[in-house]
Amino acid sequence: NKYMTKKILSNNNIKVPMGQYIDNKKDVNYSLFKDHKIVIKPFDTNFGLGISILEKGSQKSEIDKALELAFSYSKKVIIEEFFKGEELRFLVIDDKLVSIVKRTPANVVGNGINTIEELVNKKNKSPLRSRGYVTPLEKIQITKYEENFLSKKGLDKNHVPNDNEIIFLRENSNVSTGGDSEEIYDQVSDYFKDIAIKATKAMGVKICGIDMIVSKDMQDYVIIEANFNPAIQMHTYPYLGIGKNVAKDILELLFKNKEK
Repeated sequence: NKYMTKKILSNNNIKVPMGQYIDNKKDVNYSLFKDHKIVIKPFDTNFGLGISILEKGSQKSEIDKALELAFSYSKKVIIEEFFKGEELRFLVIDDKLVSIVKRTPANVVGNGINTIEELVNKKNKSPLRSRGYVTPLEKIQITKYEENFLSKKGLDKNHVPNDNEIIFLRENSNVSTGGDSEEIYDQVSDYFKDIAIKATKAMGVKICGIDMIVSKDMQDYVIIEANFNPAIQMHTYPYLGIGKNVAKDILELLFKNKEK
């Protein structure tokens, strides 16, 4: 329940994005978001389903289309301000931070030879990628969403990127939509680690994946979501970095509770 999560966090002086909750498109306050880049997402889904990210000054028709998509997944929808930065997943188990994974939107790196589509096919050959959430990462797909995202940059799937040029195919960084994962525990300051633990304690849970956006200058943040059944494969087998044995931490918590 994203609404209750944000309310609890806000009441505990933990930063969350400005937003509006609606159960009817007629209730949208368009003027509230006209000067902001926004995210429109279903009230209670996972895996990045039904999420749209719209640029500042988007037309009413674009917002309505995004609302229609979100409402197709949930009876309630959240509209909130987009906070620009790195998206990090903090995994907290038994009040202890055990892993931090940076999630990067679906992308390919050019070599000056292959098209975007060919680079996607090459990247998808990694044994870490499949479909149906049975491996740590999902395969990158080129759907209408990715094609529209590329077209806004004047590109298409037949474009040949320059050598070492990074081409993003989405803006949302969910691993479930082809994003990459990188274990960065040692690169993150204690300040943000403490916030993740504080957020988990505020909600009274022992296992939680905190999704936090941290500004590029590492000076500010917002928490956009808390996951009470977080996927652990991205922490165990990240695309980059050395994975953490988080299953061991979960088992130790379970057996500790059993002994009590």
